[in-house]
Amino acid sequence: MKTLEQEITVIIKTIDRTDCLKKLVKSILRKYPNIRILIGDDSKVSCRAMMESAFPKGNIEVFELPYDCGLSYGRNVLVKQVTTPYFLLCDDDFIFDKKTDVAKALALLKEHDVDIIGGYMRNYKIIKGWKDKVICLGQKILRYELPTNYIGTLRQEGSTFYAHYIIHEYPEFTVTDLVPNFFIAKTEVICKQNLWDEDLKLQEHTEFFYRAKQNGLKVAFTNHLSAQHHPVHSKNYGKLRGRNYTQVFMEKYHVNKIVQTSDEPSREQVIEKE
Repeated sequence: MKTLEQEITVIIKTIDRTDCLKKLVKSILRKYPNIRILIGDDSKVSCRAMMESAFPKGNIEVFELPYDCGLSYGRNVLVKQVTTPYFLLCDDDFIFDKKTDVAKALALLKEHDVDIIGGYMRNYKIIKGWKDKVICLGQKILRYELPTNYIGTLRQEGSTFYAHYIIHEYPEFTVTDLVPNFFIAKTEVICKQNLWDEDLKLQEHTEFFYRAKQNGLKVAFTNHLSAQHHPVHSKNYGKLRGRNYTQVFMEKYHVNKIVQTSDEPSREQVIEKE
């Protein structure tokens, strides 16, 4: 029987958040010390030296990418380097803990024969300054986390695209159209059928899963896979993150309007084509 480390590789796309990345990798290796970790870095200053210094014995590879090449380009580079049957996609501001049960999630993927199985995040305050750090510390002390999920349905009717998100439910297992950007997937299926659209540096998430649905991929969610989410937004990172690629998605699918709803009754957003 293969070990978890023989079956799955972690891939992380990062830019300008080396402190977050270091905490994530440390938490991964604490649970899975022999797992292979691939990092795609399109920062102005490469994280390679820091990673080699901090984790000299870790099975870690850093791929230095063109500056600001985008999430989709970076993830495509990484997934093509994966040699295990499965990969685990992470954002660079996650932290693994006892609720991050990769083995259980992988077992459910195999049991139900799905192509992608995702988990959810337990959020902490976005850190932009010292006051946010104090709030975040208080959350840690009180163990006050804000779980958030993004499962639900995606559909298009004519020139209108509908996305309905279920944010406050965390079933042990359910089939869905999309999951958050924290998931295990079959490497070969993604490489051959559903790589990320490199025209979308950001806002790639909905398009990736909508195309997965069109391509017949089976997607599921499990509450056995979750991680702490500790976002840090520096001034430069905030500028990069603030760009909007929604219009690129709308142009691609000939969409004039996007209607987003959720299990929060007051939360409805309508986006019109510019």
